[in-house]
Amino acid sequence: MKAALNEIPLPKYIAIEGPIGVGKTTLANKIAKTFNYDAFLEQPAENPFLKNFYRNPSQSALATQLFFSISKNATNTRFKTKKFI
Repeated sequence: MKAALNEIPLPKYIAIEGPIGVGKTTLANKIAKTFNYDAFLEQPAENPFLKNFYRNPSQSALATQLFFSISKNATNTRFKTKKFI
């Protein structure tokens, strides 16, 4: 696999999306480690709606996802200021 990695140019960034609990963070960390990337992850502990989501998903899904979507702006700002080779 390492020989193949040396031949193919790597993307500047990789985005991973999916529903809660499917392993996005695990995948992101494995990719970051394999390719020596920085991982910019969501901070679920900062989402005040997440606890309610796990209790009653249908009632709290919108608020939970909106919080994550809005908080991505801060991550995108950090991402835009990062210099890549």
